[in-house]
Amino acid sequence: MSKKNIVYLGNNLATKGNSPTSIDILGLQLEEIAIVKRYSKKVNVVLRFLDMMVGIVSNRKWSDLVLIDTYSSIAFYYAAFAALLANYLRIPYVLILHGGNLERRLRNESKLAQYIFQHSYTLVAPSGFMRELFHKYGYKNIELIPNNIDVSLYPFKQRKLVRPAILWVRSFANLYNPQLAIAMVDVLKNEFHNIRLCFVGPEKDGTMEECQKLTQDKHLEHHVIFKGKLSKEDWIALSAEYDVFLSTTNIDNTPVSVMEAMALGMVVVSTNAGGVPFLVDHGKNGFLYNVGDLEGLITIMRKVLQNDNNTQSYNARKKAENWDWTTVKNQWKELFDGLV
Repeated sequence: MSKKNIVYLGNNLATKGNSPTSIDILGLQLEEIAIVKRYSKKVNVVLRFLDMMVGIVSNRKWSDLVLIDTYSSIAFYYAAFAALLANYLRIPYVLILHGGNLERRLRNESKLAQYIFQHSYTLVAPSGFMRELFHKYGYKNIELIPNNIDVSLYPFKQRKLVRPAILWVRSFANLYNPQLAIAMVDVLKNEFHNIRLCFVGPEKDGTMEECQKLTQDKHLEHHVIFKGKLSKEDWIALSAEYDVFLSTTNIDNTPVSVMEAMALGMVVVSTNAGGVPFLVDHGKNGFLYNVGDLEGLITIMRKVLQNDNNTQSYNARKKAENWDWTTVKNQWKELFDGLV
């Protein structure tokens, strides 16, 4: 069967210094099984929106499908108007449900959301959490295709004796609550004198500057370091120096960074936000604590650092192997092959 022609819309900004998103990663992977044109690399939000619309119109006779990354922030409106335009031009479209707070759109933008979700050729949920959410709101045209990683790129290191060496990888935004990690170190530094917390990620909304000041105010410069934005290859190499992967996010869907950490064999300690419990089985391949719960985080971290026979590392890698691209790409191929 010949390859389908796909127009893929999203924030394709990795080459502009931003963290890679689905369109940067999945967009390239899909080129194995389809012909893909991606929009947009425009940094300006208005120009990016217009470029997406032009991408749909200019390829209206060529494209078999418009694939749309759908987030819960202001970018929700990119997806909404793109879906309306594709529907008007009678081009099938698929919404990939990324936004960890999409339920807010289902409630507050009910008519618009209902229209674009119902008219989607299918909805793609990257997690069981998102699939269950949309089922709750009555949507049946939904397929679970998980976020994926190339597991071969993540060298496994089993952490049996877990050192107080903690890695945090995310963009610096208030939503991801990195301040909680600093508060944790401030409490545990007297108990674990060699505790280290390494932040990896770019500034987004001023939160990095706030965290750097907080580190200085609490005199934690010997315990907390900021690496800034690193390439995937660089942070994977850096991960060998750390045993615990910490996520402090308040809202999330299926964070790829957590999946990557599990593939590396790191012991994941994360909030139970959004779809994270569908990735991490508490006590089996990682640990979960309630959003914003500093005492809960400290209790779990003590348990992790005092355990000298850790099995979470091995179990995390085995779970991650279910997300390998060689498995997931067959689900995308079946979706594309089903297009009339």
